Amino acid sequence: KKVAIMRGHEQASDIAITEFIEAIKPYYYVGPFTMDSVTVNPQSTLEVLKQYDLMVMANPKRPFNNKEKLVLDQFVMSGGRSLWLLDGTRVAGLDQNGQSLATGQSLNLTDLFFTYGFRINQNLVLDMVSAPITLASLEKTGDYRRFPWWFSPLVQDHGLHPIMANVDGIKMDYVSSIDTLSFGPKKTVLLHSSPRSKTIGVPYLIDLNKEIESQIQMTQSTN
Repeated sequence: KKVAIMRGHEQASDIAITEFIEAIKPYYYVGPFTMDSVTVNPQSTLEVLKQYDLMVMANPKRPFNNKEKLVLDQFVMSGGRSLWLLDGTRVAGLDQNGQSLATGQSLNLTDLFFTYGFRINQNLVLDMVSAPITLASLEKTGDYRRFPWWFSPLVQDHGLHPIMANVDGIKMDYVSSIDTLSFGPKKTVLLHSSPRSKTIGVPYLIDLNKEIESQIQMTQSTN
């Protein structure tokens, strides 16, 4: 089987997905695939892409045009499989003041995904069941403390699918929610947040100190 790692839309670098690529290379042919020729000859691009069994779209950051979406859709409609790893919201790392602005990310894929029966929302999921954040103490060198950080949900599985067998909670960072719609292909949810989660809209200013203080207070009030 052949796996195409899609390129051309500021996707995750090879370094970022090295472990994934190395894990599947013993079993599949893995190669990069760019869509540079779509504008000139979309049909030719589609025919080349159809030589692959699976395409992996890992964290694109540049919007797709209509010809590109048509090629991707026709690839799927022709029996190709696709693995999409997308963010509905873009969050840069915290700056020196412990702040970051979360903004919605538009990749112009909403209509394509809607035909498949799902929607990626421009929001953030906050979950009390989450991985803590570790911070260095300002008072004592070498002293580190953990604080609640609901922006890193520990998502779980339903325990009903073999893909997730023996898998514990998986840490996410600044993750968006997904709506599954009633039409389109059958949906199987592999991972989900806890009942103690909620979503917040964007744009949203994340302030480390304020968030930790607020989350500590809310945790104490619910215990």
